[in-house]
Amino acid sequence: AQQERARPGPRPRPAGGGSDELDDAGMVIDLDEVRRALETTTAEISGVDLNEHLQMPEVTVERFARWIHARIAQALGDVPGATVRVRVWEGPDAFGGYSAPSA
Repeated sequence: AQQERARPGPRPRPAGGGSDELDDAGMVIDLDEVRRALETTTAEISGVDLNEHLQMPEVTVERFARWIHARIAQALGDVPGATVRVRVWEGPDAFGGYSAPSA
């Protein structure tokens, strides 16, 4: 598992990948599953005090990314050979992130 911190510069574009293993439908993972996991996670934190809800004294983008990662990875289950990467943007040119192998 690793944490990342971006330096100011151009905003990277989302990238796919993370695994060479395809399922019977020819996909690494169904993007509808990813969307559902994201929707469930964002609904959980919508309108709440993040420090209180996440039970952290200070929510940094890195800690928040790791918390989101745990929720998404759990929802997606084991995706052989894949790495789940989460980036939380705190501005147009700065983010914190977390990545680790899937479940």
